[in-house]
Amino acid sequence: MIDDIKTFLKKYWYFILMGFIMGVGACYRIESYFIGRQIWHDEAMLLENFIFNDGFFWIFRPLKCFQMAPFGYLFAVKILTIFFGMGDFVLRFVPFLASLISIPVFYMLSKKFLNTKHTIIFANVLFCTNFLLARYASEFKQYGLDVLVFMATLLWVQKIDIKSLNFYSAASISVIFSILFFVSQPTVFLLFGFICYGLLKNIKNYKLYVIPILPLIFVILYKMSFSPVFNEYMNDFWILGFIAPNTFFGFIKNNLIFFLTQQNYLKFLLPFTAFGAFIFLFKTTKIHRILLFSMFGMIIASLLKCYPLSERLILYLIPFFIIFTVFPFDFKFKNKKIDSIVSTVISIFLALFIFLFQLKILCPGRIDAIYNISRPKDGIKVLMEYFEPKNDIIVLPNSGVFTFNYYSDVLNFNIDKDKIAIVNFYDDEEFKSWLSNVGENSNKFPNYWIFIPDNYPMKNTLYSVLWLNEQKKKNGFRMHLSSRTILYKINF
Repeated sequence: MIDDIKTFLKKYWYFILMGFIMGVGACYRIESYFIGRQIWHDEAMLLENFIFNDGFFWIFRPLKCFQMAPFGYLFAVKILTIFFGMGDFVLRFVPFLASLISIPVFYMLSKKFLNTKHTIIFANVLFCTNFLLARYASEFKQYGLDVLVFMATLLWVQKIDIKSLNFYSAASISVIFSILFFVSQPTVFLLFGFICYGLLKNIKNYKLYVIPILPLIFVILYKMSFSPVFNEYMNDFWILGFIAPNTFFGFIKNNLIFFLTQQNYLKFLLPFTAFGAFIFLFKTTKIHRILLFSMFGMIIASLLKCYPLSERLILYLIPFFIIFTVFPFDFKFKNKKIDSIVSTVISIFLALFIFLFQLKILCPGRIDAIYNISRPKDGIKVLMEYFEPKNDIIVLPNSGVFTFNYYSDVLNFNIDKDKIAIVNFYDDEEFKSWLSNVGENSNKFPNYWIFIPDNYPMKNTLYSVLWLNEQKKKNGFRMHLSSRTILYKINF
């Protein structure tokens, strides 16, 4: 019996361990989805488009609130809301489902890039325990979907036989890439990489020139649909995502900070990531070259200010950040016995890590970090209990009005509009003008509940922030509901 178990484990240990790793990754994403996370500022701005637009045609127009999302993602979410309503879980279902599917897809991808079992295990451990991938699995944005679609598209294009292309197959690939662009915009970089790879193999293969025509038309039409005001806003907002001599170090620092969010242990692996990226440059297989040319396309797009390479907009690169990290370990010793010992030690260490991770002995606060991003619903619950309509006024920053209205409807918190003051906390002069008016009416309404559903991007140098902190010391209190959600009560 014991010998049978030993034989079984010796034969299937790799698949058992990989199944356990994938199970932990799935549990992490399921837990982050069902934890009861609330809508934060960026999600609220996208949600506003769903609430104030009827039908489906609006998804093909530029979105309100300076938002961007691919048509396919908007369409999928719209269908879900029609059948299941506008709840938080419904809104987040598409990225959640994509995150679960991405686990086995990454396993298939890692097998294409890596040669040894211990490095494939290593890569999948890092992927399944990645905080950002779990966070965006429960976020009402398209970035989690980008990760899945980018990986799946790369696996698909590397299988295309360029030599056997005919005009029909080239046209079919063109249509598929056009559809993929509607689902996930970064796939256009893979199109660039695939075409570059094909032309280097045979520049006279004229069928290749057919493929980018239709996707390129859609990309140009999409970019032309945005107003100059929108483009100027996006260029300013994502300035660190556009590579330039004066922002290069900010570009590197900003993205490294983002990629290491809630994962300080990855700092020790950064030298290996850099070395792995160097190794990647000299890989000559088809999938490596297509990815390399795709990355060149990303750099060109950033230099031309067509697509910013910044933070969540490049979440789809995390799988490759992980693969680069494990590249330096992807080798075998000539001595089979030594190689077996090293592989076993690494695998045992990784199995212990994933086990302790699942028990929350390692990274214990990872779910709380997702749960506490923003808690506007909790703030409204406090107001429902303590707000007195006769003496109190609720003050909202103009950026938090929609979030407040959304959760007020969810909780059935009905309040007269004349009891709500909307103030621009980001304009010092406007805020000072509001304070002057408050002083004149302080006898009528002595208590002001200043509710900031999401303090993003409130800066500590703003007069409003300095004033609120001073008032808290004098005659009020401040309740931190989360890292971003703050509720003040100030008595004038």
